[in-house]
Amino acid sequence: MNKQSIVRNACAIVATLFVSAGLSSASGQTLIYKDTFPGTAQNLDGAPTTGISGLDGGASGALPQSQVVENNIDGAGNVIIEGPSGANGAIVRFDTIGSASTLYDWAASPGGSAITAAGGMTVSFNWLANDTVSGNWLAFEVGSDPNDIFGHGVPMVNHSTVGNGILLSNNGQIQTFSSGVSGPTGSFSVGASPVTEAVVLTYDFTSWAAGTAGTLSATVNGVPVITNDAFTWNVAESGSNFLNLESWGETNAVSDFQVNTNISQIPEPGAYGMALLGLGVPLVWRRIRARRSLI
Repeated sequence: MNKQSIVRNACAIVATLFVSAGLSSASGQTLIYKDTFPGTAQNLDGAPTTGISGLDGGASGALPQSQVVENNIDGAGNVIIEGPSGANGAIVRFDTIGSASTLYDWAASPGGSAITAAGGMTVSFNWLANDTVSGNWLAFEVGSDPNDIFGHGVPMVNHSTVGNGILLSNNGQIQTFSSGVSGPTGSFSVGASPVTEAVVLTYDFTSWAAGTAGTLSATVNGVPVITNDAFTWNVAESGSNFLNLESWGETNAVSDFQVNTNISQIPEPGAYGMALLGLGVPLVWRRIRARRSLI
């Protein structure tokens, strides 16, 4: 075997190690909360909790409830957030099973410590938009002041007491907010309406405490639309423990709302490449030198 063949085979070995390391570095997720919104068509408040599962889905877990106006489930596995109303919008907040007037404290919940230990959480849901009007939208917020939830109507996504909010417009435009200040924008492709959009929001943070920094990254239908939008938990009264979905301008349907711990972050390919080359090149070079001594 000539020296060129030896080098080619050595590089192939390093490349194989690189792919294997990249695939094996991602861990599974821990289910924190999932709601499939089962049951016959009825008001959301008082609807069955049989579709709720996960660490925070137990007997005293998170319970979706209406804010501003009454929301509904449609009997087909969707929660209908009632946009058209006198207030032009509505919110789904999360209270506590068995105590529907008590907001659910995600930070103090069984899943709260799992989330921070994993370095963050992913929130995913399927969103059915019935038109492509820019003024109609769905939003998701983290770190809401409990006084604001109960005392303030929509929109909340850009309110100063909300740690981070993302607004997804029916026409494909995206706007983020951090403590009421406009952040990065994005966009996604919109198909013929009505269309279902698969939304995944990834929040990286290591503590729920006020003043802790975090980032938001988002995909719609698997395509990245927001990357590392920086925010700070800023709700001293609550430690940024509360999550909300809200809709404006039209009725929006949301299905399979799910909260998980983060997938472990995979280092950049360059980092893997350098690390593996650092380990692999000396070994390859020793093999080449050994073969030279035999030639």
